Amino acid sequence: MSEGRDKQIWNHTASILSMLANANRDEKKRRQPYTAEDFNPYELRKREKEKVKLAMTDPKIGFAAMKAAFCPGEK
Repeated sequence: MSEGRDKQIWNHTASILSMLANANRDEKKRRQPYTAEDFNPYELRKREKEKVKLAMTDPKIGFAAMKAAFCPGEK
């Protein structure tokens, strides 16, 4: 129950942060506007989990990750 409340509070905070960032954004440097997901730590965790799922399903990415983990000196 407390995690749900934390997510709700972070959604609110992330929305405010994205509005502030977009108000001060230099459109020449960053063309895409910021979204609330860019500032929400729960959404960042969700993105990381999706990246891990992608790495598990794509053999090239999975092999590269295993090689980096077990053979750090090789390229």
